[in-house]
Amino acid sequence: MSVFFALWFVSGAVMLFVPFPSLPDVDRLGASPQIDGSSIAISPLEALAVAGRDGGVAQVGGIRLLGRREQGPIYVVSGTTSEGADQLAAIDATTGRLVPALVAAQARDIAADFFELAGPGPKAATVSGPLDYDQWVVHEKFDDFRPFFKATFLDQASTVLYISAQTGEVLQRTSASQRFWNLPGSVVHWIYPTLIRRDWALWDALVWWLSLVALAVAGLGIVLGLVRLRNKSGVAAPTRFTPYKGWMRWHHLLGLSGGLVVLTWIFSGWLSMDHGRLFATPDPEPHQRSEYYGGSLDRAVTGINAASLAGLSGSAELEFLVFDGDGLIVSRSANQRSVLRVASAGGRLEEAAPSMKSAKKAIARAWSGAIVEGAVELRAGDRYGHLLEGHLPASTVRFVVSDPAATWVHVDRETGQIINVMNRSRRTYRWLYNGLHSFDLPGLSARPVVRKTIMLLLLALGFALSLTSLFVAWRSLQRHWRGLLARSSGAR
Repeated sequence: MSVFFALWFVSGAVMLFVPFPSLPDVDRLGASPQIDGSSIAISPLEALAVAGRDGGVAQVGGIRLLGRREQGPIYVVSGTTSEGADQLAAIDATTGRLVPALVAAQARDIAADFFELAGPGPKAATVSGPLDYDQWVVHEKFDDFRPFFKATFLDQASTVLYISAQTGEVLQRTSASQRFWNLPGSVVHWIYPTLIRRDWALWDALVWWLSLVALAVAGLGIVLGLVRLRNKSGVAAPTRFTPYKGWMRWHHLLGLSGGLVVLTWIFSGWLSMDHGRLFATPDPEPHQRSEYYGGSLDRAVTGINAASLAGLSGSAELEFLVFDGDGLIVSRSANQRSVLRVASAGGRLEEAAPSMKSAKKAIARAWSGAIVEGAVELRAGDRYGHLLEGHLPASTVRFVVSDPAATWVHVDRETGQIINVMNRSRRTYRWLYNGLHSFDLPGLSARPVVRKTIMLLLLALGFALSLTSLFVAWRSLQRHWRGLLARSSGAR
């Protein structure tokens, strides 16, 4: 276990400065082709019918409209099959047919266009794939979009783009520097080798049990260290603070001074893998979600026709949502988001933010008639909403529910969508995980230099303790094997 402790501390230090690669929405949307509204010939409801009939989507979870340079706009319908497996279908918004999977030449053109829109640079040098898994698209959030084409550029950063063969979207971007530092960083820290991480259940169980064993080992080490501090009998050559000499002395002293840090970091790291085992998750229950939104997505888009979408040209993405039983369209581009409501059965659209009074009533309905207070705008530095990991959008409002779990429901005031649910259990988790693991604490959160300096010093202390553990363990193993050899020789 000392090997894992040492690796966790070193990789944690790397992750303070180099996070796992990602493609922010503002960059993705800014380099995506705009929607040509004049080419839209089928309605969202017709696209859902095609997705169900030809695309295998039995239960709809979401629908978006995207621009595609070489093809025109496409609908992307996500959901599940009749057996409950995740399913995604792409439908041509002009012909109403399923969009065939990309070939390498198309992926090369999409990557080159994306790179050019993001900034001047070379065309894609090589395209490989399609591939189901790669180290940088191993997370389950990419599952619906597999397989991917991998486009490698000969620019100064050695950029690599990952293009979904199903939708033609560029969904991940990495640079040589990110790939280099993440191998000793997040890949080691999260035990993220592709072979393991591609199987979520295997990875989840492995890291959870490994962290639990590490937690037990660290706790027992502290107990033994305190016992030896109080009782020095039977140990040769006691010194002022410890009964040990040599490496064992350093191990004991470092354990007494840094053992608590190790214990809290391993404990909070273990909690990162909780996934609802001990603490609540941030998601509403399925029946609460259904009651809150007041209707299904396919019903909500019934009144939207192709003609009403023609005036929305210029957006990079349109997402169709439901709130209070009504259909909403969220139009997104790089630095702009607008929300339109379906105002009539004829498909007329109007800009109108969802009513927070309606959201309050919907929450009361979803939480079995509980009294609801709100909506409260989150203040700057909110300890539960403005986190270093999981920062809520600026458009978030908080509703307080008077149920036994003391629930807070965070809602996007511009779209009416539930962002997350935070009850008493989840608020406790915030301090035990975010507080202990990344030092997301009052006074430190807004001072990144101070926070990182403190964390680096403590990580160095934990690493030093881990190294002494390795030396002590190695000497113990040597003595053990020498004893075994001596007894074996004596027996002969």
